[in-house]
Amino acid sequence: GSGNSRTMMVVNISPVDTSLEESMNALQFATRVRNIQLDTAQQSGGGVVEKNLQDTIRGLKKQLKTLKGAQEKLETECTTLKRDNARMSEQVQTIQTARLQSKAYEGLQKQMIELEEKYDKEQIVRQETEE
Repeated sequence: GSGNSRTMMVVNISPVDTSLEESMNALQFATRVRNIQLDTAQQSGGGVVEKNLQDTIRGLKKQLKTLKGAQEKLETECTTLKRDNARMSEQVQTIQTARLQSKAYEGLQKQMIELEEKYDKEQIVRQETEE
């Protein structure tokens, strides 16, 4: 969690006289760094980051809920469309069957008319030959 971290700094100094100035600068820098309060910055920064993450999580959960609702709606619509499609396919099949039957009926009617005409002609020829 935030505020539970520790920062450590290692300062390297040299016992050699020629490095005295460098060693003094390093110790002064370490003293200044030691006085910096990281704890407060970490807590306030961590709180902001944590709040932002929680807001993001809430937003994503809300978006997920919305998407699940949309998915359910689309699945229901898909099921309805599949049912409608099956019903329409049956209707198309029925219409195609009716068309075939209608064509067959028309063919039979035409044959019947031709036979009636032939019969009528034969009747006329018979009557003429009988007379």
